[in-house]
Amino acid sequence: MFSYVAPRKPRINHRQRYSRLRWCYQHLSWAENDWSNFIFTDESNFEILNRKNRIYIRRFRNDLKRFERSQPRVHKGGSVGIWSYLTYHGLGPIVFYDGSLNSDKYIDILDHHLPTVYEKFLPQSPRKILLQQDNTRPHVSIKTREYFKKKKINPIPWPGNSADLNLMENIWSILDDKLLKYNINNAEQLKTALKMAWMEISHDTIQKLFESMSKRIRQVIKRRGFASHY
Repeated sequence: MFSYVAPRKPRINHRQRYSRLRWCYQHLSWAENDWSNFIFTDESNFEILNRKNRIYIRRFRNDLKRFERSQPRVHKGGSVGIWSYLTYHGLGPIVFYDGSLNSDKYIDILDHHLPTVYEKFLPQSPRKILLQQDNTRPHVSIKTREYFKKKKINPIPWPGNSADLNLMENIWSILDDKLLKYNINNAEQLKTALKMAWMEISHDTIQKLFESMSKRIRQVIKRRGFASHY
């Protein structure tokens, strides 16, 4: 038996199930080293006064049923937005942004950090780098698509509502757990704690996440496109 943070997942419609299944079948034969040129990206908001207001679920590992629980939220205190990426070779830096993420902020983040990603990891991954992003509006807006076209960057097609296939979601959860030991009362304290907790995420943890990709894919296929337990 083990504990984990109660998930909050959107419903997956028929079209999204088909898209998820197609993506999983396309990557079903991938070995662990095939993911070495894959860059997972994501952004998340961490609340200042909601560090311990979460529900934990206990269940056995062989229980594949997905339990959904409501999570009461405290909306006071604001939040801190962060963006980062994850590769087989390591984590990227934490990039903070103010307010909601829009196309301009997203493009600015990419413009400052994508060159570093390619310079750092391309020598270790001689094949074409694959950039992953989800389908939120700032990622797929006309302005962002024009930026990608100008920079000759082709993000891989990504199925909607597929957080369970994005390893960055697990990084956010790990980070959230690590923050529980910090006393956080304002945005600056939260940023400091995030940076410290970020440094605690081990390379072994990253490797295990990448090792889980084949299991995630097989589980989504087994569930006919519905969410896996990851």
